[in-house]
Amino acid sequence: MLQQLRQIKSSGIEKIDFSGNFEDLDPDEAYWLEIKSDDRLPVVEFLASLKLDERVLERIGQSEFSSRVHVISGAVVLNLPVSKTSDFLQTDYLTIFAKDNLLVTIIGEENTTIDKVEEEIRNNPFAFELNRYLVLYYMVSEVSQKDMEYACILRKRIHVLTDRMENDPEAVPLDEIINSKKEVSQLSNIVEDQYHLLSFTPRHDWTNVKETEKIISEMKYLFRGFDYLKRILERQEDKLASLHSQYQLMLQEKGNKRLNILTIVQAIFVPLTLIAGIYGMNFLKMPELQWTFGYYLILGIMGLIVLIELVWFKKKGWFD
Repeated sequence: MLQQLRQIKSSGIEKIDFSGNFEDLDPDEAYWLEIKSDDRLPVVEFLASLKLDERVLERIGQSEFSSRVHVISGAVVLNLPVSKTSDFLQTDYLTIFAKDNLLVTIIGEENTTIDKVEEEIRNNPFAFELNRYLVLYYMVSEVSQKDMEYACILRKRIHVLTDRMENDPEAVPLDEIINSKKEVSQLSNIVEDQYHLLSFTPRHDWTNVKETEKIISEMKYLFRGFDYLKRILERQEDKLASLHSQYQLMLQEKGNKRLNILTIVQAIFVPLTLIAGIYGMNFLKMPELQWTFGYYLILGIMGLIVLIELVWFKKKGWFD
């Protein structure tokens, strides 16, 4: 379990050493504790020293089963679905816990979703008084930017796939289209869950800061970004659905061509089969059987019939 404590000052954010004892924290100062761990059990045991409500610890320990913002005994717990850094189509969870003067974030050890929050705060060109709610704002902003980055990756893949379908549709396997649809659907699910959870966050005034309303207004702009992301992914899903339909039509056309060839072959052999059937009958008196050139004559007639049929089929467009 990795942890980093930062003190949130009105002028900025500063990393400080942390012994792990929460009693050492100044109650008049605000702090952000970032925890990175792939196992939530030691995190829950570590936070138990804060004497939290058991329901709070349960929400922190079982992040995947929490589908809304929880306000319990003065504490707010939010388990926000985010993409894994190693595979952005897989779901990880950013747990945000806040109580009194402490803001705690918990995420997987390899996840870099909020790694640039401190840098973004430090490089902000605007004058502002920093507080926990603004730190949360920057976290949500980083999540949104990551989502947009991943959406652009998928959009580029789909654009390349569309070009390939237009240039050489037979070279594109159906599995590639189906997998792309699955990828867009997975990212879309993550974004929709984020939008659902974050849309309720500003309604809980847990910061007690003067500019809460202003920050809430800024958060609403972020929510619009998530809404825009949803529309982008929906358009990509529509494109893939169109490509899938196009592929199905191509397969249907290929099947129709095969059936058309079989129909032509069958039509050609019908008169030939009739002639063969006539001369295969066992009647005693069939004068043609005594002709010296009867065999060759019948073969010539059959060949002429085939030629006439082929010319007629071509004029009728059966080979188009």
